[in-house]
Amino acid sequence: MDLILWRHAQAVDGTPDIRRKLTRKGQQQAQDMAAYLAPRLPKNTVVWTSEADRSIETAAFLTDHTHVKSELNPDSHYQDILPLLLAQHKTNLLVIGHQPWLGQVWEHCMNGGVQHNDYWTIKKGGFVWLRVQMNLERLDTTLVASLTPAFLNHG
Repeated sequence: MDLILWRHAQAVDGTPDIRRKLTRKGQQQAQDMAAYLAPRLPKNTVVWTSEADRSIETAAFLTDHTHVKSELNPDSHYQDILPLLLAQHKTNLLVIGHQPWLGQVWEHCMNGGVQHNDYWTIKKGGFVWLRVQMNLERLDTTLVASLTPAFLNHG
């Protein structure tokens, strides 16, 4: 499966956290990244997003066919999310979500685990693209791409 982990773009500060919207810079980041991703995604890629406004807004620049999942909300734990994602192993999946769990999923897929309080970071608006194959004993994961908005001149 291709598993693309896309962190929501830059959002305004405030509360409640789930209702935070994208800034203008965040909107530009999401638009540019969506334009980069769209022609490269495998056909029939499924898009999942958390319930957070900033994630839904980020996804909207790519597609209007998203599946909103409460399991992907900012306060979720990667150990709950990882089995949900891997259960889709026959589907190409793009997931728009949040740190720290995005980085923890990435680290787990690459290293087979996460060091406590030492997770990898995906920059706001950036993504990592993994090719994951499930074997009986472990995951075989290849990093296909990693890109930040700064590469597209909107750091």
